[in-house]
Amino acid sequence: MRRAVLLGMAAYTVAMVCALPTLLQRGSNARDTGWNYAPPSAKPQVTGVGRGGPAAGVLQRGDRILSIDGITDYRGLYGPDWQIWNYQPGREYRVRFLRGGETREATLAIVSRRDSSRVPVIACFLFGSVTFTLMAVLMGWQKPELLTARLGWLACQLTGLLYVELALEQVQALGWYPGRTAAVLTLQADWALWLGWWFVAEFPYSLPWTRWWRSVRAGLAVLCAVEWIFSTAFVVPFVAGPEWYALLPSWWMRIIPLAAAAPKVALGLAMAGVLVRNYRQMRDPASRRRLELVAGASAFAFVTIGAFAVAAIATGTQRAPLTNLAALPIPICFAYAVVRHRALDLRLVFRRSLQYLLARQVLRAFTLLPLAVLVIRALRDPGAPIGSMINVGGVMLVAAAALTLEFRDRIQAAIDRWFFRETLNREKAVRVLMADVARMKTWEEVGESVPPRLVSIFGLESAAIAADALLVVGPKKSEEALSEGERELLDLVGGQIALVREKLLVAEDRSSAVEAERRRIAREIHDTVGQGFAGIALYLDAARKTMSAGAPADAAQFLAEAGALARKSLRETRQTVAGWREPGGIDLEGRLRALARRGDAGAPVVDVQVQEGAARLAAPDVAWHLARIAEEAVTNACKHADARRIEIELRGEGTGLMLRVRDDGVGFDPAAQVAGYGLVGMRERMGQLHGELKIVSAPGQGTEVRAEVPAEVSAEVSA
Repeated sequence: MRRAVLLGMAAYTVAMVCALPTLLQRGSNARDTGWNYAPPSAKPQVTGVGRGGPAAGVLQRGDRILSIDGITDYRGLYGPDWQIWNYQPGREYRVRFLRGGETREATLAIVSRRDSSRVPVIACFLFGSVTFTLMAVLMGWQKPELLTARLGWLACQLTGLLYVELALEQVQALGWYPGRTAAVLTLQADWALWLGWWFVAEFPYSLPWTRWWRSVRAGLAVLCAVEWIFSTAFVVPFVAGPEWYALLPSWWMRIIPLAAAAPKVALGLAMAGVLVRNYRQMRDPASRRRLELVAGASAFAFVTIGAFAVAAIATGTQRAPLTNLAALPIPICFAYAVVRHRALDLRLVFRRSLQYLLARQVLRAFTLLPLAVLVIRALRDPGAPIGSMINVGGVMLVAAAALTLEFRDRIQAAIDRWFFRETLNREKAVRVLMADVARMKTWEEVGESVPPRLVSIFGLESAAIAADALLVVGPKKSEEALSEGERELLDLVGGQIALVREKLLVAEDRSSAVEAERRRIAREIHDTVGQGFAGIALYLDAARKTMSAGAPADAAQFLAEAGALARKSLRETRQTVAGWREPGGIDLEGRLRALARRGDAGAPVVDVQVQEGAARLAAPDVAWHLARIAEEAVTNACKHADARRIEIELRGEGTGLMLRVRDDGVGFDPAAQVAGYGLVGMRERMGQLHGELKIVSAPGQGTEVRAEVPAEVSAEVSA
């Protein structure tokens, strides 16, 4: 792509080298023959004679030109103008003409006069040519990978060449032979317009590659190709020589304007349709404003060129209208490049390359101005005394320079703030956003608030926060790449989001830990103090019953058991309050067999069966929780089930453990029963062990509590 840009610049340089001598030599002088004519070329008829010109008083309107310098063979498009176009000013030529049936002869001359009216127009065309050629270089060189940049480069490059041809047309309007350079450059007009239309079609949403869309583009390209063929057939004889021009019929000149107007009108309508279609596709106001700028530039080009065409037709000094609509890509490319920032960021160019540097240099020069004045005055008058150089003006300059030097840093900072206020405003907005993120209390608030603000600050198409707190941003709406500074700001925002995520996770873990500790304390209190009081209440009830039955010895035994249970519960309560976390050394089998030695009056018979070696499979934590579950199940059976027999079984199943507690009590419906603290505590204990708790019961059929713990989980929990 960049090689193509260099080739385009080489072609432009060649065109300028060929055109500049003609423009410099003839751009301010008019060549006047004093008369003009109209076809048929076989007997050209004089249509006008200039007042005060070399043909005034000799030729009249209506005269038929028979020959010039003895040449009478005027055929096709070859007429008297082509014959004398190469005649230089001052040369005389012999004209033989027919007036009122009488053949006459006269000697005429070509004169030259000063005419600078075309100089400003030529200068404007040359300035536009250089400007848009540089735009083409910037587009093609900076963004060679973008289709729109390549199209913009071609459109601007061809338009830059076309403006050279328009400057040469001003020389032709002064009466000079236009030259082969102008003839060749006219061949680019339609292709420049076609590329400009294609350029706009890609802005800002490229049309889908449907069959209809391909047909439209192919049809427009065919129109341009047909017009190019007609123009080439007109230019080739012109370049080859006058004798070739005689081969073209006179009606060819009437086809050329029609062939030139058709593709330009079609392209103009297609361009308008593309702009309307893209405008309807947009939803955000910023994109619509960009497209309005491009549409306004296009409308301005149409109106301006149309007005010039109408004025030219009215004055009879220009060719058919719509011929020069090839300049249309210029404002479109310009507006596109500015508003989209894809190929050329003029704000950056002006601010940093021109205005910004100029402001800095002015500030620097102002501090050196007094010294410069003194040096200049000393050079102009070396013999002057020093005192004469330090006048009031010099003192004021020195004072102003001193003040400027004193506040130079502040002035420089103000200049930076002015020229880079957009970047500074973005940095300020990012700082405010980061402060707001740090104060957010929930992750949902972060996800809902941050992405829209990032889209607004950086002009992004989209932004989102992934589940792992990773910040994901889409491309910018202008489709320019994110700058290094913008990426750093986004990294800062992403880091702040990650910190907030970590803070929220820590707070959540802390809350979960506090809640888990509360549940653990509740279970321990229920399983120690609660069960102890429940046992004491049972012994006391038994003592009351036996005392009423006249058995004081049995009552004393129940009271002794109640006292022993109270002391045991007190020891366990003290252990819990002291922060007993690792219940190492628990004899699971001993705790289970102790349940069978309960001496309650009328208490159910507790049968304990422990498979040999099964208790040793349980890690300390597992043994602790299983013992508590068995104690809770037995307590529930004694308090609520009215059971007569309770069976406790502990055995190994594969690599795991299974604890089963079954009673023959009244049973209950697990689906309808409201779970109390005992059942909730058992489920929470099994949840900590990653085991499974099953409660099987039905009214009148007893209750079975089954706790199953995998051995590997037991080891993991213990670790």
